[in-house]
Amino acid sequence: MEKCQKDFERWAEVAEEIEKLERPKFVKNGAIYWCNIGVGIGSEPLGKGKKFTRPVLVLAKIDNRLALVVPITTKNKHGGHYAEVVVNGAIENAILYQSKVIDIKRIGGFIEEVPPMSLVNVQEMYLKFLRRLFKKRISLT
Repeated sequence: MEKCQKDFERWAEVAEEIEKLERPKFVKNGAIYWCNIGVGIGSEPLGKGKKFTRPVLVLAKIDNRLALVVPITTKNKHGGHYAEVVVNGAIENAILYQSKVIDIKRIGGFIEEVPPMSLVNVQEMYLKFLRRLFKKRISLT
């Protein structure tokens, strides 16, 4: 497996630019936005291009500063780590195991809003994922 070259220095410059930005006034649950994900360590999610972006679905806005998001991939993925979501008429996948809380300064351009029932479906899949994850790691004896 070929390792991709990660540009941590460029990401540091972009992160510094993001830090100076005003927070968007309006970030909505169930909306998909471009997001400056950045450069991940190891297997963490990473953004692409000059601004290290990728689409994310806002699962829950926590307050006026933070949101819980899941990255979106166009790759066809199946299993309990993913949830299907329709983006611009195409079926894509929310990567549940790569969820993260972000400062909404990272949020960029609006892509589209998913239908309310699609958001509920992704949120339910996310909760099932968390239950399975913790059930494996916590013994209730």
